[in-house]
Amino acid sequence: MIVNGNPARPENEGFAPSQARAEISTPLEKPTTTGIMMLGLCAMRPRMSHGILAFFLLFITVIGMAGNASAQTAVDWVVNVDDNVSGTIPAGGTIEYNVTISNNEVNDAGATTVDLTIPANAEITGVSGSIGPCTPATATGPATITCDVPALVANVGEATATVSVQTATAGNVSLEAEVPTAIPGYQDNQIANNAATASTTVTAGADLSLSMSGPPNAASGETITYTFTAENLGPNVLNNGTFEFPVPTGFQNITPPAGCSLSAGTYTCPIAGPVAVGASVGFDFTGQIVAAPGSTMTPLGSVSGADPADPVSGNNTTSMNTTVTPGSDLAIGKSRAPSGNLLVGDPVTFTLSPSYTGGEPNRVVVTDIIPPNYNNISVFAPGGWTCVVSGQTVTCERPGGYGTGVDVSLGDIVISADVASAGNPRNAASITADGPVDPSPGNNTDDDGGVVIEEPYIDLDANKSGPNPPLVVVGNTYNFPISATNVGNEGYYGTVRMTDDLPAGLDYIGANLNGWTCTPSASPGAPVSGPAQIVCEREYTAASPLAADASTPSVIIQTVATGTGSIPNSMTVSTVDPNLPDNNAPNDTATYTTTGSTGPNSADIALIKTRTEASLPVGEIQTFVLEITNAGDQTSEDIDVIDNLTGLMNDSVGPVGAGFIDAAISGGVATGVSCSTAPSGEASHRLTCNIDSLPVCIPGNNCPTITVRVRPGGNAGARTNTATAISNGTADNNLTNNEGSVGYTVESRADVSLTKVASPDPVAAGQNLTYVLTATNEDNGLSTANAVTVTDTLPHGVTFVSAAPSVGSCGTQPVAGSTTDAGNDQLVCSLGNIGNGVQNTITVVVRPNNAVRGQDITNTAVIATSTTDENSGNDNASVTTHVADPVFDLLVNKIDGVDPVAVGENTTYTITVTNSGPSVVENVVVTDTLPATMISYQSHSAPGASCATEPTPGQLGGTLSCSYASLAAGQSRSITVTMRGAAKGTPINNASVSSDQFAFDTNGPNNTDNELTTVRTRADVRIASKIPDVNPVNVRDDFNFVIRVENVADINNINAEADGVEVTDNLPANMELVGTPSAAVITGTATSTSCTGAAGSTSFTCDLGTLSQFVHIVRDALS
Repeated sequence: MIVNGNPARPENEGFAPSQARAEISTPLEKPTTTGIMMLGLCAMRPRMSHGILAFFLLFITVIGMAGNASAQTAVDWVVNVDDNVSGTIPAGGTIEYNVTISNNEVNDAGATTVDLTIPANAEITGVSGSIGPCTPATATGPATITCDVPALVANVGEATATVSVQTATAGNVSLEAEVPTAIPGYQDNQIANNAATASTTVTAGADLSLSMSGPPNAASGETITYTFTAENLGPNVLNNGTFEFPVPTGFQNITPPAGCSLSAGTYTCPIAGPVAVGASVGFDFTGQIVAAPGSTMTPLGSVSGADPADPVSGNNTTSMNTTVTPGSDLAIGKSRAPSGNLLVGDPVTFTLSPSYTGGEPNRVVVTDIIPPNYNNISVFAPGGWTCVVSGQTVTCERPGGYGTGVDVSLGDIVISADVASAGNPRNAASITADGPVDPSPGNNTDDDGGVVIEEPYIDLDANKSGPNPPLVVVGNTYNFPISATNVGNEGYYGTVRMTDDLPAGLDYIGANLNGWTCTPSASPGAPVSGPAQIVCEREYTAASPLAADASTPSVIIQTVATGTGSIPNSMTVSTVDPNLPDNNAPNDTATYTTTGSTGPNSADIALIKTRTEASLPVGEIQTFVLEITNAGDQTSEDIDVIDNLTGLMNDSVGPVGAGFIDAAISGGVATGVSCSTAPSGEASHRLTCNIDSLPVCIPGNNCPTITVRVRPGGNAGARTNTATAISNGTADNNLTNNEGSVGYTVESRADVSLTKVASPDPVAAGQNLTYVLTATNEDNGLSTANAVTVTDTLPHGVTFVSAAPSVGSCGTQPVAGSTTDAGNDQLVCSLGNIGNGVQNTITVVVRPNNAVRGQDITNTAVIATSTTDENSGNDNASVTTHVADPVFDLLVNKIDGVDPVAVGENTTYTITVTNSGPSVVENVVVTDTLPATMISYQSHSAPGASCATEPTPGQLGGTLSCSYASLAAGQSRSITVTMRGAAKGTPINNASVSSDQFAFDTNGPNNTDNELTTVRTRADVRIASKIPDVNPVNVRDDFNFVIRVENVADINNINAEADGVEVTDNLPANMELVGTPSAAVITGTATSTSCTGAAGSTSFTCDLGTLSQFVHIVRDALS
């Protein structure tokens, strides 16, 4: 007897002579109900050699469930479909659905078919596995294909298929698999599990494909280009992506495309969108092959980070092989020292720098034909070179290089020569080799760039200056600086002599020598009166010459004016023992002429300057009064008055907001007074006035005045303003009073302002809203704004995300992720000091919650500074943004773990809820509606969730309801539910997801998901007894043989009815049937009592169908 797949020993195997044995079979762990049956076995007769017959009557007692006998074999095809996608898949991608068909019956199931159905937005591109072939092999939806399902053995038979479904557009794609309920000879006794559907949410997608081109063969040292092409195959427009090119070994000196960056050996290039479907973006990388001949170089590129997501990853990478052929890129560089212009007689060196990239060259030759402007040629070339100088040609040769490499130096060749003649020569050198091929001959020649060669000369230029204006008054002291400049092209060495011809009208009273030696000596007490010569000398050496374009230090000749009228003063420069002659005499002499007058014939111009404000805020008006006086004996002519007005608020002119307001003239006794002003810097003005004539005047009475109004700017501190007055037409006998200065202080002022913008507007609830606050210290020339703070009162009902100031920090802010309300809405940022005209920003990100959907939210902020703010009207800023409806797609997936599951055993369901965004979803509720029959709740796990409704462990039916406060865009959360089989069948477990914003879900059909699970019963069917009605029995006598079959209950009451029960008996030797056995139900039910076996047979089988469970439990029998 076989029970649950294992032999079971009958309690009584029957009569002693010729032990008869019966066996029973039933499906493994297939929960059903109860009963007892007696089988009567007729026409059984022991067979002996002398031919005595015996007749047996056999009864069987069975426990079972009532039902109709069927002529077809009972099977149970179970269909499961799983998409292996926990969230979403981008359009254009391929969903791999796993289809499993199993036989959940005790009987073998014959071959059948399965229909696979897809909707309009999908295409079946292939089916693989033990299910198939399919007709048609591929199909574009809406379509159904039919696939062959092989015969499946009882209980454990299973066929699988992987169905590849190509998506086309965003939306929902499903695959339904269904097998027929019956085929000839087989009837499915559980049709509820004959079909299953898996649904997948498809989002937008852009298939970014990468291809490349380049040379399959290239010489070592050759410069080549690899071109990568990223193409958008769709189905949606590509917003952006990233291309990466790891630099392959053997590829150097690379020129990348614009916008690419190199880090850790990899170039990263942005793919900027939008890139239309079918459009492409190219990347060219040009570089040099440095790998040895015979090598293979394999460049590799990849694309990633596509937005929207890339549904096909198989075409994101590309590579190719480039075979490196023999080659060596020879190169030569040439430089000259000195690098500038040359003079005849100069020594010069040419440095040749030969190198190569790629394979090693053979017999390298460098040739340099030196122009005829050079002579005395020699060469120095260590490191393996052999050089020969033949006339003006230098030839250097070496046998080879140093192996494969990059920019491998062959050793410098240094050529020395002397400059022989003037001209404009250009010196070029070249490099060649016997082999291998040079793939880039363009760098085989280089020159020194050309040079201008001149004959050397020196030219000393005399320099002399004096008082300005050139007016002197008898008895006053005046200085005359003298010096010389070498304007030649060669350094001068020897003695420089300056001879100053002191004229009549001047007395020499001394000099500031600055390293010169001057004769004669003089002092104020021992002056030298003109006319006289003052001779000053200074020595220069070859080691320290007076270089070309250099000037000597000045000698300051100090004089006293003694004469009137024109006083011309000349100085002549000459050389003593020069290295080269000075052949340019016209610039050897310089003359400075002054006009002298006596005290009674001179003026005394002075400038008195006053201001009105000792201290004032920046931006306020400061008034300066310049009074020009003449206390001399003569009227002064042509007076220049200059006032450099610095530290103004700007360089503008005008009555409002300008640094310079105006200058008002009160002429007094002066005539021809005029003024003009011009900017002299960013915040400065130069006031220039001219007085044609100023007679002697009385200060404070009739002297001319100039009243200047300005607005100081900048930071607080002390200021000084100075003005000068110079008489150009009449000598001034006192130059010490020509300047007037005043001091004052300024106080800081600033005008800080605040502006605010928001984007996007409107903003969808659950999506980020970004504010940019701009704090500005207005560009008005005022002070730096110190200790600037911005206080932002955030709108209520938003989630605070972040705040990022461009400078400083935000010391007070809500906790990231918290919701703003009356006690949690302050953002205070300290921006430090902001200079005038400078602005800094604060970027604030919040996320409006569903509570403010449909409303306008206002964000208000204020700016403050410790510096006095002269304008508070621009310190506040606010912006109002409308909050639109959220946009999101919640979806739920549910799969079971063990399927089929036996009564009394557990399976675990995994429920995954995903927010495809783009809005955050609030108060997400996941509801698992448990089947009311066949499977019971045991436990659950919901990390991060709060479960308000929970079934009781062991309960059939009920609801598990768990909620999440929010679910971010792209976020998934999972709940596991453990269930236990309770009764056979195919229960449907439904999971759904909802939220407070359920009406705005863009894809409602994916908010629910069903999972079918097949539950099998367990049974304990046994042969309770097997008893002959006569014992012993005579040979050839008929007798009856009674077999008792029971479906026994268990202690835990888990066992149930037994399906597909068969009793098989192979009679012992020397025994045969005398008729067909009969079966009778004693207790319970059986769906069949048909038996096989005819007179003369030695075996029989009785089909008992489904047996109900024996309700009376006999422990002794069970032990």
